[in-house]
Amino acid sequence: MLWCSWNEPELHLHPATQRELMPSLLAAVPGAQFVVATHSPFIVSAHPAARTYVLTRNADHGITAHRADESATNGTVNDVLRAGLGLTNTLPVWVEQQLVELAGQLHNADLSSPEPIDALYRRLEAIGLQEYAPEILARILADRRGGDDSPA
Repeated sequence: MLWCSWNEPELHLHPATQRELMPSLLAAVPGAQFVVATHSPFIVSAHPAARTYVLTRNADHGITAHRADESATNGTVNDVLRAGLGLTNTLPVWVEQQLVELAGQLHNADLSSPEPIDALYRRLEAIGLQEYAPEILARILADRRGGDDSPA
């Protein structure tokens, strides 16, 4: 069996190439075992049988490796980033700030009428973020319930 170790292969690759890299290598060299150090969700999720380990710093400042659960390698890129790499939010910071601000403005609005929701959508559309309307409404409803369902 051929064994290959590779450190951060995605560093200089376009995301489309990252997505195809491991499937292409696995097809080109059947039976090979690859050990890859990566932060790319495309490489982490490249094969359903992949075993993913997450390295974390422990209390003694040493490094601990633990096997990630299936959600770290299955699902969308955002799923892999959240479960595998520990990101709680995959939105750009400026988008998250805008969503928090807009959610705050509507926190006490009467959502039984369409006007506040229509106004929210118009504000989002004006800044090119209309696709995030569901996340803002989810944030508002979570705040009203006392939960923390932050958009991701």
